[in-house]
Order: sequence, then structure tokens, then C-alpha cells
Amino acid sequence: MLPPQIAAAERRQVIVRQPLPVAPEHAFAWFTVAERLEQWFCDTAVGAVAVDAELHCTWLDEDGETWERRGRWVALDAPNLLILQWSSDDAQAPGEVLRVAIAPADLPDNSLGCVVTVISPLLVTETAFSPDVLVEAVTTGWNMALAELGELLKLQG
Repeated sequence: MLPPQIAAAERRQVIVRQPLPVAPEHAFAWFTVAERLEQWFCDTAVGAVAVDAELHCTWLDEDGETWERRGRWVALDAPNLLILQWSSDDAQAPGEVLRVAIAPADLPDNSLGCVVTVISPLLVTETAFSPDVLVEAVTTGWNMALAELGELLKLQG
């Protein structure tokens, strides 16, 4: 049984929304294609874009340590929805489900684009932090990553 603090965190999630200056079809590829994920989300990514296919992502942190996550695509409804079931090397830790919804939208500058909604779990394996600290960290992380993706897309025109 998980400690109460972790059980509470496990039930919590973060929802982040970000407009992107591209059509939903284009945005969908930036969330699913390994080569594109490497440009904004992680340091390395390997995987196929198909239901039940795996995605392996690695990150290199500021201390030079490598952090790895494995995922399995649960749903891919291009260009509007993707669901990824993350897992870690800790067999006792439950998997975390990441959901991304992409909808067409009129952007503030009156151009056509999309709005991406990320529903991200808290990392239940991070036992050293309180759920409130995790919520803030996950929210900040997704806001920064999506802003980076938005800037990358603007540069590509």
C-alpha cells in the first residue's frame, strides 16, 4: 500500500492549455513523432506511432544524470487525441496516464492554429516532495515545454 501522501498525489493531475500557431494535424506530429519530441520535449526519443507501440524517452538533468521513461500508446486519434501510459523501472509504482487533446482554434492574432490541452499526472514515484510541490513543478514544466514548442513552431513558420 502506498503512503497516504503518495496515494493523494496519485489521484492528482495537472491541466495545462497552450495555443500553438499550427493546425491540429501538425501539432499532433510534434507530440508523437520521436524526432520531433527530441526537439522540444526530451533529449532522446525512440518509438513508433501506433496503438500499443512503445515510446522510450530520456532526459539529461543538470547534474549529468540520465532519467528515462517508457510509454505505451493507449489511444491515437489523429489529429485530436493521444493517450500515453507511462511506466518506470519501479514495478511497484503505478503507471501514469498522459492525455493530450488538440483542437482547432482562432488565435489572439486572428490566425488559425490550435489549442493543446495536456492532462498530466503527478509523478507518483517522486516521494520526496509534497503533492503541492509536485503540482507546481509539473505545471511549470509543462508550461515551459509548451512555450518552447510554440516558439519553435513560430520560427519554422
